Amino acid sequence: MKTVLVIEDDKFSQKFIAKALASNYDITLAGNGTDGLQAFLDARPDIILLDVEMPGLNGYEVCDRIRQDDPHHTVPIVFLSGRSSVRERMLGYEAGGDDYMVKPFEQDELLAKLSVLLKHQSNRQKLEVRADEAEQTALVAMAGNAELGAVLSFAERSFSVRAMTELAEEFFRVTRRLGLNCSLYINTAYRESFFSARGEVAPLEEQLMRLLKPQGRIVDFGARTQINYEKIALLIKNMPLDDMEKYGRYKDLFPFMLESAEAKVTNMEAEEAMFRQTKNILGLYSDIEKSMTELAHNLEQHTLDGQQILIALREELDARIPTLGLDDDQESYFIKRIDDAVEQAVNAGDSRGDVKTTADNVLTSLRRLINHQKQIIDTLILGRSRETTEPSPQAPPTSEPNDELDGGGMDIELF
Repeated sequence: MKTVLVIEDDKFSQKFIAKALASNYDITLAGNGTDGLQAFLDARPDIILLDVEMPGLNGYEVCDRIRQDDPHHTVPIVFLSGRSSVRERMLGYEAGGDDYMVKPFEQDELLAKLSVLLKHQSNRQKLEVRADEAEQTALVAMAGNAELGAVLSFAERSFSVRAMTELAEEFFRVTRRLGLNCSLYINTAYRESFFSARGEVAPLEEQLMRLLKPQGRIVDFGARTQINYEKIALLIKNMPLDDMEKYGRYKDLFPFMLESAEAKVTNMEAEEAMFRQTKNILGLYSDIEKSMTELAHNLEQHTLDGQQILIALREELDARIPTLGLDDDQESYFIKRIDDAVEQAVNAGDSRGDVKTTADNVLTSLRRLINHQKQIIDTLILGRSRETTEPSPQAPPTSEPNDELDGGGMDIELF
């Protein structure tokens, strides 16, 4: 079983948590911050539930000391508090917390939180090794103007991406080479997505990125900086505070990258809207065409039925009139009856023709609309293809064709 360390001064909360977790976890209890630190060193738990408001050392101070002993965040920490303000959550995130729960909470909510965090911890540990290896390899390869080369390379490669995940990976290709640990938040009319250069984004981090997005273009807190645009936000979690020159360069470079990414996200959002609209129109066209076809069939059947009635009547009268011994007036009546039936059938056929003409006109208009939508999409895709494949005559060649960060020897045009 996984071990949970509960650092909580309230006895009622201790009992509630212990009872809620007893079936799934081994529980270690501590009634204050000092005892909690010792229990952490002794038990080395898999996850920590940490109350914020405690006498002596508060939860933020305890978390900070735990992170000094555990700088790589190998153990998830969930803050427990009766307060839910943005400031409280930011303090918890700055201290090194992974999630934040507002008391009182339900047993199911607590179990779900722990399950998600333990899964996140497992995935992060696996992916962190590979991310560190890629980062170290990239850092060795960087030299000279590698930062600018990486940004220009991103601008060139971003034209050809087709999905948000590809765009995020292109972004992290740059940030890894700069030795930065980042998360990306993309929010369009159709979906909200979080991406991390190191596995998954923790729930508390998602909350903070949402809350900080409307707070201005650049938001700094500690070694972290979030840069916000309308549809995209970048959280840099290890800004180089000890190198202010590099710190300033990053604040100049990343807005350029984010403007490029913002344009691409807007483009992909428009494409998705176009495809959704075309799909809906195509479905509507199919329904209307089916209805029109059924209507035409019914009209055709009604006309045939009328013709059969007329033929039967004519045959019957032709056979009976000679045997009836009718005078001239009577025979004229029957002849007129036949003529009226013929006229009715002709009128029915004419009405069917008018309806069919109207239906054909509607179907023709719908086909024109569908073809117009398809032409728009084809033009959009063709234009994007040309942007990706046609070199710019104004773009100068790079001087180091073997350096991927400098553009890979390809001509690069800034837009």
